[in-house]
Amino acid sequence: MLPWMGLVLLSTVQASSVSHLEVIGQDVSSEYQQIANELDQNLNAESFADLSQYKILLVRGFFSDQMPAPKSLYAIARNPSLTFSDQAKWFRKQSIEFSILPTHSEQIPEVNAPILLDAIRHSSKPIIFMSHSRGGLDVLEAMLTGEEALLSKVKGWIALQGPFQGTPLADEFLINPLIRLLTGKILQLIGGSISSVFNMSLPQRKNYNESRAEKIERLRQSLPILCLSTWKPNISGYDTEFEITRDLMDYLGFQTDGVIPWQSEILPGSDYVFIKNLDHPSTVHENSIVSFDRTRMTKTLFKMLRNRM
Repeated sequence: MLPWMGLVLLSTVQASSVSHLEVIGQDVSSEYQQIANELDQNLNAESFADLSQYKILLVRGFFSDQMPAPKSLYAIARNPSLTFSDQAKWFRKQSIEFSILPTHSEQIPEVNAPILLDAIRHSSKPIIFMSHSRGGLDVLEAMLTGEEALLSKVKGWIALQGPFQGTPLADEFLINPLIRLLTGKILQLIGGSISSVFNMSLPQRKNYNESRAEKIERLRQSLPILCLSTWKPNISGYDTEFEITRDLMDYLGFQTDGVIPWQSEILPGSDYVFIKNLDHPSTVHENSIVSFDRTRMTKTLFKMLRNRM
């Protein structure tokens, strides 16, 4: 979501919306911290050579290929390849094959899922997905709708900050007529759809998860999945590029990273890592306000995933 739109959002989400944002999963944050510390101590001793047998498919989030925004987000708008740039540098250093998929980030998952399935089909190697934000919904849709024989090539999934239970920002956008109209026009201009916002609303995600609960559980049982959830509490001063939207949702009673409540970023039943004081963009690109070691995070999550494969 674009931070400046928070200036005209009206607080219309009802408190009852919070009730279904349950934490359904296994907290493995202590494992994450232990492995990260071990990697720090071992420096370059840890080998990830075995990951070269896989191809990593990176799936970007909402507006990641279009976003006009200030500061470091402006750099992303000028050069979308900067998203996942630290991950890409590490993959190259480790001689791990990867691809940033050309998804339409402002479209619904049903439009993007075939792009993911086609990438799986044309890969000569087994696949590991790494998704960010709304890209996680594209991966989920692909994994729930693809042919079983094709999906057997997928061996793991790291989901960074995905809106699996939705975000109240989407509800705000849709309920506010001015924002809904403005958002729809912008999305039309760049080839997107207002349906992509509907798809991230709290009621829509709740209905999606409930109607596909058995399929999601089978996926969770058959595929190693790690979710990363984050929360950026409000402190004095300008502490995140998503200050306005974070503060709005904080007022509404949601603990978010500026875009998504941290509870929503956990696919039901999955193992998850929770990191406090981290905002939404900092996991995938340089942030001028929040300092975070994305390479360390990537190495740690891949070691955790590898231990589950």
